[in-house]
Amino acid sequence: MNDVKAIDKERVPYQLPMPKEALSEIVVPDALAPGWIATPMTSELRSNETRNQAILERTPLGRWGDPSELVGPALFLTSHRASFVTGTLLNVDGGYAAV
Repeated sequence: MNDVKAIDKERVPYQLPMPKEALSEIVVPDALAPGWIATPMTSELRSNETRNQAILERTPLGRWGDPSELVGPALFLTSHRASFVTGTLLNVDGGYAAV
């Protein structure tokens, strides 16, 4: 579990602790933590058979994410339905951070 927390802190350098006073000003410091998403930026990893296989084996859903799969979580965090969600890191990673 400590490894996962360490990874999350490295993956989200912009999600900083917020002073309690800022939270009362409707500042909601939430963040998405996307996992391995199939984009042009990750094409080299996906084309490297060894690295691709290692990623897929570690990801419980066993596949790369699609960029469109980040839309729902992003819309949720920016909607009124998340009005009581504060200081949350939402992993959208196919379960990668959970193992």
